[in-house]
Amino acid sequence: TAEACTAMDRAVELHAEHMGEHHPMTLIITRERARLLVLVGRTDEALAALETVAADLAAALGEAHIERLDTLFSLAGLLGTQGLADQSAPLIDEIADHLASSPAQDPVREATLRLQLIQRWRACGQAARAKEFAERSLALLRERLPGDAEIIRQLESSALSPLD
Repeated sequence: TAEACTAMDRAVELHAEHMGEHHPMTLIITRERARLLVLVGRTDEALAALETVAADLAAALGEAHIERLDTLFSLAGLLGTQGLADQSAPLIDEIADHLASSPAQDPVREATLRLQLIQRWRACGQAARAKEFAERSLALLRERLPGDAEIIRQLESSALSPLD
């Protein structure tokens, strides 16, 4: 809604004013604003914002930081819905590569992002890739999370699904 967009604009403005335009928290709020813009149909503005936030988070926190990967996932999703799968796919690959090679920052958020990647690959007809990634993810996350974590059960379900 217009009211929500106005409130998010103000939140971004306040954070930029007090913390700086390139402060990670300002960038995260800007990403959330971009997600809201998608919901209200302002996709061109959202796309530009997500591209900027992804670049700025890389500079502020590093290429493999979970906040940047989360932003890349939103960007890839938006590109995909805009019929730009050729631009979306490399971002998904980049996220997967970083998750495979980077130490865990936030195991639960990482697991959630892994599950989202698996679901995306399955939806795109890449069941074998999804299954292989799910199996590797399970091995890593079993080391990082309690065995009874709900996200592990969800990954197990994705890895063993009969659609593969």
